[in-house]
Amino acid sequence: MQATVISGTTKSLSGLLSVPTCLALILLALISIQEITARVEFLSILEEKLIEMERSNSEAISNKSELPYYPAALDGMAELASMVETLTAVGSGTDQETLAGIRNRYAPLVATRFSGDTPKTPQDERFLSRYLFGGIGDRYYQLGSRGLLAISVMACAGIGATTTFLRTKRPFSWKALISGVAAGFIVFLGLNGGNDVFFLRAAEGGPHFNPYSCGFLGFISGAFSERTFDFLKGIAERVFDQLEKAVGKDGS
Repeated sequence: MQATVISGTTKSLSGLLSVPTCLALILLALISIQEITARVEFLSILEEKLIEMERSNSEAISNKSELPYYPAALDGMAELASMVETLTAVGSGTDQETLAGIRNRYAPLVATRFSGDTPKTPQDERFLSRYLFGGIGDRYYQLGSRGLLAISVMACAGIGATTTFLRTKRPFSWKALISGVAAGFIVFLGLNGGNDVFFLRAAEGGPHFNPYSCGFLGFISGAFSERTFDFLKGIAERVFDQLEKAVGKDGS
């Protein structure tokens, strides 16, 4: 009787742990994916606006009229685009170099000389992470997009592992959760490996991974972590077999 009560209590505690863990991982994945996509979209906005401003000034020069945008504004817009690219690639060292800090400098640049309007400063949208994580939330937004992608993929893998507990009504297990997150990290390594398996190339701009597709792969790897590791085990065995054959031929 006592064993039955203890077993029931353990299952109840497991259920209580599964739900908040899953919700926390969902929130972490959402924040990471939103930041990655916001950087790509804002960079596109900057580049399109810079082209528009240059075109407007060129037309004004052709018409021998006053320039609608100060040349310094065009230089500032190009600088902001460069800052977003740097933030995406390697992250930032200060709060002013995060996406929110860059956006604060955007509005004054796009105001024309003749608009007469006082540009509005964009609202800082990081209140949620600041409320939940405090100062760590500020540091979080200084990470490069690859770091955020790694976090989002691993978080989605953790979501996959956690939903397995909820679907199958199995007891919550930290070991299984960590195994799912590890599977997500392996997926991240595979995504970043690409064609250049053993070499790093500095490509201009670099690839922009779709965080939604990557997160989906992470979720699958976490939900089926045992099959993921079985798949990797099969690959490793084939690789070692080929190496053993190669070594055997060299030895003979």
